[in-house]
Amino acid sequence: MEGRTALLAHPAETERTSTPRLVVLGSMSFAAVGIAVVLPGALLPVLIERLGLRLSDAGLLLAAQPFGHLCSVLLLPYAVSRLDSRGPLVVAGSLLSAAVAALGWVSGWHGALLAMAISGASIGALEVGTNTVLLVHTPEPNRILNLTHLFFGVTSVLTPALAALGVEAGVRWEWVWALASVPILAMALCWAAFAPSLAGTRPKPLTEQPRTNVLGQWPKLALVVAMGAYVGAEIGFGSWYTKYLAVAHDVPLASAGRGLSLYWAGLTLGRLLLARWAPGQSGVPFVTALGIGAAFVGAGALMAPGAMTFMLLGTLLGVSLAGIFPWLLALAARWYPTQVARVTGALLSGAGLGQMLFPWAMATVAEEVGVPRAMWIYPGLCFLVSVSVLWGSRRQRRRSVKAEAPF
Repeated sequence: MEGRTALLAHPAETERTSTPRLVVLGSMSFAAVGIAVVLPGALLPVLIERLGLRLSDAGLLLAAQPFGHLCSVLLLPYAVSRLDSRGPLVVAGSLLSAAVAALGWVSGWHGALLAMAISGASIGALEVGTNTVLLVHTPEPNRILNLTHLFFGVTSVLTPALAALGVEAGVRWEWVWALASVPILAMALCWAAFAPSLAGTRPKPLTEQPRTNVLGQWPKLALVVAMGAYVGAEIGFGSWYTKYLAVAHDVPLASAGRGLSLYWAGLTLGRLLLARWAPGQSGVPFVTALGIGAAFVGAGALMAPGAMTFMLLGTLLGVSLAGIFPWLLALAARWYPTQVARVTGALLSGAGLGQMLFPWAMATVAEEVGVPRAMWIYPGLCFLVSVSVLWGSRRQRRRSVKAEAPF
């Protein structure tokens, strides 16, 4: 059982043969997630018109995916005992492919709502399962997580452009979604056919571990808060990027959209760089520095006198944010080596809450004080990441001292 295992050293021969395949398969998983997350928003205007949706219905439709994701990451680590194996990943990938294809064929709002919820639940299962596999069965999870997660950014940049090009070229609506589902299904089939045997790298069973007490839960809670703040900053800044440029700098939508692409490209570039030069082990000082650096860069962008400076600093903000997500996952795995799947699910639930809560909070605040002032929420969230990690680190040291005490 997952709760009775600990991370031990991997045999060198098994590492050498299995790690490259796991990197490729993990990259395919996160690329598939990028397609499924970005495509509904990219085609939302057409989806609204075809289904005859009101704006409130469209909002609920978009919320169905993170809601399904949240339910999945909260429940699956407790319902499925072997998330670090190929079976759940194959099932999740197949369901995600079917849900994406179904969005092109449904004729009503309720069918689309169900498809979005299933896609969100499948994404949650893919993220928990893939991250757990990479954390448990690879020698340097920090670098490998950065490398594999950058493919989420690649498909996030490519998917909207390719989908819009297909619609403008007259490709049938159903075929646009069907074609998008093909690489997702290919990912699931590759996990089924090419995933290496994990028996040699799976941690050996240990004796029964005591239940984690209340003190032991505080570091986990701190990381969950940090993850929610990070995702709130990353997604929220990107969601309001074009609106901020239009209001604060009177930038046309087309130019603002190009700036937004630079922001996501910065995030992708940051993960590529960290995959090569990041420290091999997750450390509190490094992730704290990333959060503080992102806070200062974000503040600088909001104080920029012109749109071009804002875009350049926005790109640098993407680079600064890039390493936080993988680092928090790796740090959680180091603090809770016997609960990797469950703590990964907990952090991803924090990510889902941040994705739902903070963009809504931004909209509420913006109605009162205006978009430019409300955007200061996001540098504050970056700073909250660092504060939460530092506080969790202090609690973790107390937990370690208490665990080592003889009585």
